Amino acid sequence: MKARIFVQSLLSFKGAPGGCFAVSSDCWSHIAAIRLRERDVVTFFDDTGAEAIAQVACVKTRSLEMIAMRPPPASSSFSIAIAVGFPSIPSRGDFLVEKCAEMGVKTLVPLVTSRCESNISPSKLARYRRLSIAASEQSWRPGAVMEVQQPMRWTEFERFLKHDAQDRIVLWGEMPEPSTPPLFEVLRSRNPGNVICVVGPEGDFDNSEKLSLQSMGQGVSLSNNRLRTETAAVLMSSVVSSWLHGSEAE
Repeated sequence: MKARIFVQSLLSFKGAPGGCFAVSSDCWSHIAAIRLRERDVVTFFDDTGAEAIAQVACVKTRSLEMIAMRPPPASSSFSIAIAVGFPSIPSRGDFLVEKCAEMGVKTLVPLVTSRCESNISPSKLARYRRLSIAASEQSWRPGAVMEVQQPMRWTEFERFLKHDAQDRIVLWGEMPEPSTPPLFEVLRSRNPGNVICVVGPEGDFDNSEKLSLQSMGQGVSLSNNRLRTETAAVLMSSVVSSWLHGSEAE
């Protein structure tokens, strides 16, 4: 059996190659909870994406034996950020964070718009951080844990979009319209590297916000149906991630 566990720092692992070492109570509690046994392999990782690979040496003494250390993976040729007006129902926000992390999104930005006020408290941000870590562990996502930023007001988001605009494209999900190009069609024609996906809140963007997006990005169709905010965000991040990974492999 194998497991992947997040730790704040790998510094305590660096002196251990080839020898046995003990881990913190929190780490061991995680190992015990997933019922790892002697000779099972554990991959520890930190926020940089660096890894320490070890196997359980002795359950009674709570010791592990180091196998290898790996540096952070080389930077990918692409990155995905997603900005979204969070749903008002907490469980849907949790779903959004968890699935975007699994899809490989680098940065998640909660948007504050005219129709979506921020209801994300510091404690909720901390919860989203824990969900992002858990999703990275479960999915064996390589690299750093997805960052969930502080809520961003629309004027601040506009400045964010204008910064380094030549290095990426902005795609925003529109309501189903015959004239709106499908997401796949836009990806095929633009072949982007870095992508910012934008998904509106439950009440959609207002007219001024739509005009702002039209001046800086491309509206895309995600489905013939009207999607919930969290569904659109996960669908968009999944399609873009799949497309960019395929392009990178070619």
